[in-house]
Amino acid sequence: MERVCVTGAGGFVASWVVKELLAKGYIVHGTVRDPDDEKKNGHLKKLEHANERLHLFKADMVDHAGLCIAINGCAGVIHVATPVPAGKVTDPQAEMLEPAITGTRNVMNACLKSKVTKVVVVSSIAAVIGNPSWPKHTKMDENCWTDAEFCMKTELWYSAGKVISEHEALEFGKKNNLNVVSICPSIVFGPMLQSTLSTTNIILLNLFKGKNSFNLLELDKAEEDVDIPIVDVRDCVKALLLAFEKPEAEGRYVCSSHVLKTNALIKLLKSLFPHYNYPTVYVLLPYLFLFLLGLNQLFQKMERVCVTGAGGFVASWVVKELLAKGYIVHGTVRDPDDEKKNGHLKKLDYANDRLHLFKADMIDYAGLCTAINGCTGVIHVAMPVPAGKVTDPKAEMLEPAITGTRNVMNACLKSKVKKVVVVSSIAAVIVNPSWPKDTTMDENCWTDAEFCMKTELWYAVGKVISEHEALEFGKKNNLNVVSICPSIVFGPMLQSILCTTNIILLNLFKGKNSFNLLELDNADVDVDLPIVDVRDCVKALLLAFEKPEAEGRYVCSSHVLKTNDLIKLLKSLFPHYNYPTVSCRITTEDAWMLFQKGKRTRILANVGKKFDALLRPAKDEEN
Repeated sequence: MERVCVTGAGGFVASWVVKELLAKGYIVHGTVRDPDDEKKNGHLKKLEHANERLHLFKADMVDHAGLCIAINGCAGVIHVATPVPAGKVTDPQAEMLEPAITGTRNVMNACLKSKVTKVVVVSSIAAVIGNPSWPKHTKMDENCWTDAEFCMKTELWYSAGKVISEHEALEFGKKNNLNVVSICPSIVFGPMLQSTLSTTNIILLNLFKGKNSFNLLELDKAEEDVDIPIVDVRDCVKALLLAFEKPEAEGRYVCSSHVLKTNALIKLLKSLFPHYNYPTVYVLLPYLFLFLLGLNQLFQKMERVCVTGAGGFVASWVVKELLAKGYIVHGTVRDPDDEKKNGHLKKLDYANDRLHLFKADMIDYAGLCTAINGCTGVIHVAMPVPAGKVTDPKAEMLEPAITGTRNVMNACLKSKVKKVVVVSSIAAVIVNPSWPKDTTMDENCWTDAEFCMKTELWYAVGKVISEHEALEFGKKNNLNVVSICPSIVFGPMLQSILCTTNIILLNLFKGKNSFNLLELDNADVDVDLPIVDVRDCVKALLLAFEKPEAEGRYVCSSHVLKTNDLIKLLKSLFPHYNYPTVSCRITTEDAWMLFQKGKRTRILANVGKKFDALLRPAKDEEN
C-alpha cells in the first residue's frame, strides 16, 4: 500500500484529507504537534481504518528533522499545515510567516531527501486575489498572483505567507525535478471532524450573536454586498486527491464551486434560524478575500429519517450511510444505554450531532410514534433473524414481524411520513411450491405463508405476511411504501455482537454446518446461494428511499455462490481449519434453483463486491 504524508493532520481541511486517504486504502503519515493531545487529534484516531493505517508523528513545521522522519518512506505528501488567523496578528514572523514560509521550505527539502514522487501544496484564494495591479474587468484565475509586498504593507499576513510559500514551492519543484502541484481553494466551508472550532466556524457562530468578526480573517467592516467565492470542504479534498492521483495534474489550480452574496448569507441564516440577532453591517472583502464556515449542512433544512432496529447488522449500515449523506437519524433500539448492543452507533461519524436513539420495541406503538414523529421517511429494518430453533413462533418471530410492522405503518400514517422502505427478505419470495416450474422467481412471486406455517419456516412466515400487509396498507392509505427483498446478506459488521449470517460463516471454520439457523436442512446437494454484500444492500435501500420513481417491490441480490465453492474458497484462504464435508440445501430446493434461472427483472443492487468482502468478517475475527 502506498504511503502519503499529510502535514497539519489535525486541522479542518487536513482531517478530511486523512479520512479520504484512509478510505481509499492509503497508509497515512500525519504530522501533528502532539500525537497524545486527544482534544486536538483524538478524532483522527477514531476514523475508519485509523488503527491499521494511520501513523501520527510529532513534527512542527519548523522542525526539519521531525518532518524528515514523518515523510520518510512516503510516495507523496499533501502539505496542508499553515495557521489561519483567529484574531489580530501581533507577531507576524512567529505567528504567520515562519510557519508558512520556513515550514514549506522544510517540507520541500524533506520531500527531496526522501525522494517523494509528488507533492500537493494547499495554498489559498488569498494567494490569488490580493493584487491591486491586476487589470480591471479581467478575470482573476491561476495566472494571477497576490502582491506579497502590498500585503505586508497592509498587514495582510495570512495572504503574504500563503503567496510566498506557494510560489517558492512551485519554483523548488522546477529546480529540483520534484513534481509539485498547488491548489488554491476559495472560502472552505463544511462540517468539521475535529472538536475544536476552526476560524471560519467561529465567524459563522458569531453571526448568530450579532457580532461581525470577519476581522479575524483580516477583513474590514463595510456595508457593501459583495460576491463571496466558496467551496465545500469535501469538494476541496476531492480536488486535492485528484491533483495527487492524476499524473497529468501540474502547476497551479484554483478550487471554487459557488458564489454567495453576503446579504444572501444573512437572509439565509435568518430564514433557518430566525430567533438570533444578526449584524446589520455586511463585510467588504479587500479584493474579494473572504472566508466563511461550511454552510452546506446548515443551509439545508435537514431531513429526518427513522431507522427501526438501528443497532442490528443491516440497520447499523443504514444509519451510517444516512448520517454520511447529511440526514438527521432517529434510531429505534430496545435500550439506548446498552453500550454492548448500541455503543457502536454513537461512535459513527456525525452521530454526536445528528443521531438520536429512541427506546422503542416493535410492539410498543407509543414509543414508535415518538421516534417517528417529525420524520419525513422511515426505513423499517427491525426483524429478528433466527439464531437457532424457534420454540415460541408467536413471541419470537410473528409478533415482532407482523404486529411490529403494523405498528410502524400506523405510526407513519399518524406522523404523515412521506415514504417508507420496508426491508423484507428473499425468504418472502422463494418458498412457493406452487410456482410454475422453469419460471423465474422474481418480485411477482410470493412465499406461501400457509405452507411455511405447516413446515415451521417461521422467519419466512413473518417476512411474507408483514411485507404484504405493509404494501397493502400503503395502497389503502395513500402512503408511499416500497419493499426490498435482499438475498443472504454477508459483509463486515459495525456492531460487536455477531449476526446470524456471520455466525454461520464462522461455524464453517469449526467444521459445523449451521445453515439450519436460517431454516435450512443438511443435504449433499451443492445448491446455488444468492448473496449480497451488506453495503450493496444498503445502497439499494437508500436508492429506494431517495428515488421518487421507486415503487412496489424489489429483489436485491448481487452474486450466486455454490456452497461447495464457498467451502473451497474458505479452505484456500484459511487452510488450517476443519471444514464440513456436507453442503447445504434449502428445504424447498426447487424454489431456490428456479430463482437462479433466467433474468431477475427488478434487482436493485447488482453492483456486488469481490468475494473477499464476503470473507472480511472472518478475517477480522481470526485476527
